[in-house]
Amino acid sequence: MDIILYNIIVCLASLIFGYFFGSIPVGVILCRLFRGEDPRENGSKNSGGTNVGRLYGMKLGAATIILDAFKTILPMILVWVLINFCGIKELFYKQPGGYLVHDGGIAIMLAPLGATLGHCWPIFSDFRGGKAVASYAGFALFTCWASLILGFLTFGITLKKTKYVSLSSMVGSAVLAVLSWVIFLVQKYALISMSFCFVGFGLIELWANASLEYAIISTLMSGILIFRHRSNIRKLAAGNENKIKWMK
Repeated sequence: MDIILYNIIVCLASLIFGYFFGSIPVGVILCRLFRGEDPRENGSKNSGGTNVGRLYGMKLGAATIILDAFKTILPMILVWVLINFCGIKELFYKQPGGYLVHDGGIAIMLAPLGATLGHCWPIFSDFRGGKAVASYAGFALFTCWASLILGFLTFGITLKKTKYVSLSSMVGSAVLAVLSWVIFLVQKYALISMSFCFVGFGLIELWANASLEYAIISTLMSGILIFRHRSNIRKLAAGNENKIKWMK
């Protein structure tokens, strides 16, 4: 098989695999199982953890957020395993200088992007899903601890000052996207290794670095998150977005 076509097939397969994995409607399943209701019929009418928590309590909301985050993490792990232990990686080097995916990095990065798309527009749940907050959080958790810490700080400070979860989520994701580019550019042009920022519990550090593909995927996921909050943006502009009541 032509090496370029091979790389395209592997990348598309990773994206599609992530999409189907992310399409598992965790919030809908949990709410129907424990409350007999569909969270998409009430509140903000999506299946994300924020809406679930607001409708049915913090425990169910937290469980939804955690499981939604793992919908992003698990596809990365599975694609990494397939590439490294099923003979896929070796085929990238069959034609010297002709491969598009270096060490499978782009393919692995496309898995969480697909999972985010599946979470937001799930094929198993009428294409009505969440708003990508948990997906992006899972991606940051498993790839870059520096991003995760800064993202949580930004989210917390914005939430403390404004009381808007939606605005805090968007600001936090934008900061993470910018940071991914900062890390990439610093390592590329200042020749300073930023690999200490990356985690992965014994897996991801084998391939994740401050790469261009990481910055691009991070930015795309942030863009999806902000796009999914467009109704919240309209409410914020109109001054009628809901504020949290438990934080003073």
